[in-house]
Amino acid sequence: VRSGALQGDLPGGGVMNWTALENALHAWVVSATGYPAARVLWRDQGANALTADHITLHLSGPIVLGTDEEYDKTDLFQPPGQEVEMIVQGDREWSLQVECYTGQTTTSSDAKSILSTLQTVGQLPLRRAILSAEGITIFDLGSVQYAPAIREAGFQGRAIVVMRFYSRDAASEKTGYIAQVEITD
Repeated sequence: VRSGALQGDLPGGGVMNWTALENALHAWVVSATGYPAARVLWRDQGANALTADHITLHLSGPIVLGTDEEYDKTDLFQPPGQEVEMIVQGDREWSLQVECYTGQTTTSSDAKSILSTLQTVGQLPLRRAILSAEGITIFDLGSVQYAPAIREAGFQGRAIVVMRFYSRDAASEKTGYIAQVEITD
């Protein structure tokens, strides 16, 4: 679980809340794979890599899709100078690289079967609800690639899948409403 980065207001509607997005993806992977949260790590951390079975996550993006929509809302009951809210919002595409490392190189507990489980179990309604709560929609579950590594005297199971998803980003600022203008010479 990460903290920091840019904070926001609303899931799927406020400035992108990176922490909430990362935490939702982490919780989704933990829930779908059954791995303990301490064994699902964000890549490129300052800590040493685990030697036991674990999963690393790497988030790429966002890619801005199309042109962001611009509009405004007026509420004359707001305090002076805050009656008009100017809003920009648009869709974003992200990639989540999930890498699984296991001591097993075959059987139902090897890396490729764990990531295959993520692809299937991750689509169950309770698992998708974890993502939906933060405005995340998975649209590409990727293809599991098996890439075993040689560690010391034996093989280590290693598999990778890159999944893609959408989210929505928005920003707003408030300005005043001009009720009348008087032109003088």
